[in-house]
Formats: sequence, structure tokens, C-alpha cells
Amino acid sequence: LILFLGIFVWHKNIKSSINFSWFLVCSAIFVWLIGDALLFSSKDYHLAIFFTNVVYIGVTGVPFVNLYFSFKITHKPIPISILSIFLAIYFLIVYVVFNTTLCVNGFYQFFWGYYPRAGKFHEIYLLIWGAIYFWSLIILHKKIASHEIKQDEKNKISFCFWAILFGGIIGPVDFIQKYGIEFYPVGYFCVPFVIGFITYAIVKHNLMDIRFLIKKSIAYSILITTITGIYLLLIIIIEHSFRGILGYHSTIISLISVFIITIIFNPLRNRIQTLIDKLFLGKTPDEFAKENELLKQELERSERLKAASTLALG
Repeated sequence: LILFLGIFVWHKNIKSSINFSWFLVCSAIFVWLIGDALLFSSKDYHLAIFFTNVVYIGVTGVPFVNLYFSFKITHKPIPISILSIFLAIYFLIVYVVFNTTLCVNGFYQFFWGYYPRAGKFHEIYLLIWGAIYFWSLIILHKKIASHEIKQDEKNKISFCFWAILFGGIIGPVDFIQKYGIEFYPVGYFCVPFVIGFITYAIVKHNLMDIRFLIKKSIAYSILITTITGIYLLLIIIIEHSFRGILGYHSTIISLISVFIITIIFNPLRNRIQTLIDKLFLGKTPDEFAKENELLKQELERSERLKAASTLALG
């Protein structure tokens, strides 16, 4: 459902940077949660390593995409230099997790399964994670406190602020177990509440210019999630096949291979997505966008005619 919401919002206005940033937030959270689910159910040590890498791809991205979303929703420009530095930090952290024991050093075997053990530099990881996450909250709070902001805009950003704050308080509870404290990691249960808060803002306050609720949402979300899962699984299988044939073991080469395979298969995924939108919504996202644009033009024309009539009547 989380991934579906991100895809759905982005497809409603592909050109909107706000919608895209929300898609990134949902994607990072989805990767984190699916990685945790697979890790907890894994009985194989090597698979546990792989799923831990998946978890850290997602959970490491959460504060970065939250910050990006905060910049976009407050219409605050983000310098390319800052964006480049954050991307470099993210990929550096992922590289360290994949190839060293500085951040993750083996596993604990708790009653629910494998759980990553913190490495000697894991506290530095937490400081970076927390600082970036806190920065996103500062940006939102400054916008809310601004005297120039309209009430409707203030309501929109307030929903985002409280949702992200709640997630930032509850979510990091899942880091505690990495230091050998055995209690079930319940932090990720906060995610539906975070998504729920912002979803309410989308529907109630038209946060991202979405003016309708999706029909048959449960069936739609299940179908989209299934197809996306098959798509990702196909990419992983093909990449592993290439690795077996070509014999490479480099993480960088693997990431490049996944990127190339994704580009090749993306048109097929987009075509399937369009067919599903047509089936469930009756129209494609482009058709909805055209209708919304025509509606806006009609409303603007009505307002101009009303103003002209008022002037004519004196």
C-alpha cells in the first residue's frame, strides 16, 4: 500500500517535484519494510546479509528523501551542491554497509530471527541519520511559523511536520536492538500512521493537487504491489544471471547492471501501469491531467466573466 501510494501520487502529476519527492519517501520506506520482513523470515546467514543490505538501502535513504520532500513542499530551493553532497554521503554509507563491518558487524539471533549487530562506527551513522532527519523538521517548522504563509498552506505543512516528527520519534526504536537489547522491533509499525497522516492531508487539503480518491483502492494496491514485486524480482534474477555468466563480484558493477536492466524493462512496466490505471480508473493519468487542466481553464473563464459582469453592473 505504501509503494502504491507513492506511485499513485507521482503518476497524478509526473512533472511535479513535490509528487516525485513523495514517491521517493514511499519508495525508501517500502524498501526498508520489505527488507525487514525478508530478514526476519530468513534462516540462511548469507541471505540475512543480503536482506540487511536491502534494509540499509531503504532506511539510510529515509532522512535524505524526507529532507528533499521538506524542501519541495515548502517551495524552498535546494542548491545543487547540497543535493550532490547528500547523494555522495548516501552512496558512501551504502558502500560502507555493503563492504565493511564498520556499520554492521554480523548478527544477533533473537527469538524472531536474525538482526544486524552494530559496528564500531554505527553511532556515527546514527548521528548523520538523526541530523538530516532533524533538518527536515526545522525546514517544515520554519515554514509553519512564517507570518507570510496562508492558513490552508499552514495546515498542509503542519500535517507533514507532525507525521514526520512522529515517525522520527518511534521509528529509530528499531536501532536499539542492534546493540544487543532483545525486544521485538516495533518501530516500523509507526509507518502506516505517518503515511496515514500525510494521506489525510492529500485528501483533505489537496496537498499535491489530487482531487479524488482512487476507486477500488484495495484491489488496485494489491495488483500494483504484486506487479512491482515481480518487476523487482525479475531485475534481481537477471542481474544474478549476468553475475554468474560474467563472473564479476563488484558492488558498483552490480548497481550499474541493475540500473541498465531497469532502464531496459521500464517501458514494459509503464505500459502495464497504464493498462491498470485504465482498467481501475477508467482513464490514464494523462487523460486525468488533461481533464484537470480543462477544468481549471473553465473555472478561470467563469471567474473572468463574473468579474466583467460585476464591472458592467457598476
